[in-house]
Amino acid sequence: MLIHNTENGELFIFNAPLSKCEIFNNFNSETFTIKKAINILHEFNKVYYHNADSIFIFHKRTGRFKIIDINGHLVDSFLVPLIINNTPFSIYYNSSHNIIYHNHILYLTVFPVVSLNDFYNFPIEIQFDLITQKILSHHLKFPDNYIVGREWGGIGRSNAKCLGHNGAIVHSFSVFQPFLTIRNSKIKLEKIKTSKYLMSFPPEYYIDSMSNDSKYVFGYAATIGYYSDFFFDKYRNYYCRLVAHKNEIDRLTGVVPDYLDRNWSIMLFDHNFKFLGETFFEGGKYDFHHLLFTEQGLWVLSKNIQKINEDYLYTYHLMTYN
Repeated sequence: MLIHNTENGELFIFNAPLSKCEIFNNFNSETFTIKKAINILHEFNKVYYHNADSIFIFHKRTGRFKIIDINGHLVDSFLVPLIINNTPFSIYYNSSHNIIYHNHILYLTVFPVVSLNDFYNFPIEIQFDLITQKILSHHLKFPDNYIVGREWGGIGRSNAKCLGHNGAIVHSFSVFQPFLTIRNSKIKLEKIKTSKYLMSFPPEYYIDSMSNDSKYVFGYAATIGYYSDFFFDKYRNYYCRLVAHKNEIDRLTGVVPDYLDRNWSIMLFDHNFKFLGETFFEGGKYDFHHLLFTEQGLWVLSKNIQKINEDYLYTYHLMTYN
């Protein structure tokens, strides 16, 4: 599910199972009602909302894109070639935090479709020019601490980027402490403060030989501590880094905790990456993958989504900066 607040104060939700985009009005009021719905072709199973005139729908393996407007009208279509130097790639998609559109350039994270032994040998970022319909750059490998046989599974490979201050593209990797900024094709390492809640970092390594053990896989993802997501609050020029705290499997029952039941915190940095503070949130209350930034502050989705008849009730909580 993708949730995004629009420039017109509306709420945009992509419901993947139903292949439907829904627009709700009056997001900043206590209640909001559906304004319109747009059906999406099943072959286009991912959505990136840029603005009301440019909603990108695409297939992550074929690279086929369509741009539609808020009324569902087709604006453009194009193909991003995902076979680069004879190697197939797939677009990495994580709640749209890995796609940026800026100055007619589409910034995509792409993962090579190769064996794990070769995975970290390939660059994972491309810049695609929508005017010339060509890839301008294929760059940026995973940081050097990512090594085959010494890594963190799918959690470790999760990453996010945002369009930050003065047009910088800023990358955050889940088990890598610094940020990486790209400006004018130059990559810079930004050394920043470590979360006080990540006592041992990077976390313990994933045991690849246990990949067929579903209890181990889910337990690992639900318990290790890491940097989960990354946002830029354009209203206040703040970078927000979301921290997933380490959790424990119940030693008596062996029950694996729900992923969202862990504790969380949000680290705040100014536009020069100066650390401003870290706020703790008790686990089990919020879904931190759907943060919305408005002029009023930060809206966080409640973990408990209620179903009333055939409708879902989403509850957001407004949090302000001190």
